[in-house]
Amino acid sequence: MKIYLYLLIFVVLAIGMACTTSNELEDPGGLREKLENLDGVSVVELVPYYDFGREFLLNVEQPLDHGDSSSGTFTQTVYILHRSESAPVVLGCSGYAAFSDDLHEMTVALDANQVSVSHRYFANSTPADEGYEYLNETQAAADLHRVVELLKEVYSGDWLSSGFGKGGLTALSHRRYYPDDVKATICYSTPFMNGQNDSRPVKYIQTLGADSTREKIKMFREALLKRRSEIYPYIYNFMNYTASYYYYNWSFGADLILELAVLNYPFEYWASRNQDISAVPDSSESADILFSHLTDAVWLEYYSNNYNDYLEPAYYQGMTELGAQAFDTDGLQYLFTSVDVGSGNNPYYEALLSDDLQVNYSSLMMDDLTNWLVSDGNNIIYLYGEMDPMSAVSIDLSGTATNAIKLVQSGVDRYVNTGDLDDAGLVYNALSDWMGFQIEPLSKGICTDIVNHLKVPLQE
Repeated sequence: MKIYLYLLIFVVLAIGMACTTSNELEDPGGLREKLENLDGVSVVELVPYYDFGREFLLNVEQPLDHGDSSSGTFTQTVYILHRSESAPVVLGCSGYAAFSDDLHEMTVALDANQVSVSHRYFANSTPADEGYEYLNETQAAADLHRVVELLKEVYSGDWLSSGFGKGGLTALSHRRYYPDDVKATICYSTPFMNGQNDSRPVKYIQTLGADSTREKIKMFREALLKRRSEIYPYIYNFMNYTASYYYYNWSFGADLILELAVLNYPFEYWASRNQDISAVPDSSESADILFSHLTDAVWLEYYSNNYNDYLEPAYYQGMTELGAQAFDTDGLQYLFTSVDVGSGNNPYYEALLSDDLQVNYSSLMMDDLTNWLVSDGNNIIYLYGEMDPMSAVSIDLSGTATNAIKLVQSGVDRYVNTGDLDDAGLVYNALSDWMGFQIEPLSKGICTDIVNHLKVPLQE
């Protein structure tokens, strides 16, 4: 079950932190001491993942408002995978929480150190104040800038930033406000959406695959809603199982969970089409087969209190500044009973957000970011998979005066990597030029192994 990987991350991290403390380890070269001497930083040394010599968990004190020192502070989680103080550094920009086993493909390609930074308001990087007053990409960019400034006191190599999905927007926002912090940026599957209900991904989905496949998808979704009384027992079993064995809490009922999953299904089906997803079943198949296929594509865990509480800051940002995708209900509107698909807004996000949140959208941040990227965003690479619905909201570089590169790889889904590219040399030659040293392309196998951890949603 996919949930095992997610839990394993935390189990291994907890064991590592419990069994290995800074006081029990030697400190070759005084590296840990250097990190501990940085302003507002506490350090725990961990057992390193992969082939890195050392790994550290940093808790960095950050201002709530970087423009107002009286605003208070919060603690931000940062992980360092260490090779040497003189090696290049890859800044791993997350749109969510960072994890101790995060690994970006450019870290391997550059034989670099890696600094992975959790986004503010996620997991252990959440301010004590439960409101979202200071949740925006301007503040997140300033968080990254402070981390870079601090660690440049220890690491002398050149920096490259990298981000996937929402993390790509964080990396690009950092470049927009602090263009000299890193020498280059590579972003994967990064969306540039308009408003709270961007219909471009839906329209794009309606062009993917054969007509017969799209018709089967529609019939499958219709069958789930029409035969919901047969599907509910499987949802209840899933809820009870995860509550008993993984301590998940569930406030949503089976009716709402099913309708949210049906809304999300077309996007998840195509976004992960290259993964191990079974063929769309006929609508006449048993409820067991219908449910099994639904959970192949859509994580029902998304709708637990645990995940929803964790992901709410992302939903909030989507509805206030980053934009959010629309969801296809064509021909199915009359079958929804718990989600108000006729509200005219974004019923999916509205169902997931707390009722007391005000989500007024402003395009100012995304407009400013896009304009800057098109006019001044040099040394940036944007990678997309053709099968990913988010490729419909990729950045438009037509007419740009920059040296930025955008590649959309045919036949590839959301989890695109350089090993998928027909012309990976274009990417590596550009990065070699921008970074000032030769970077050899990674093999397809290595890229696939690295990208696998992205399939755990919390690590996007």
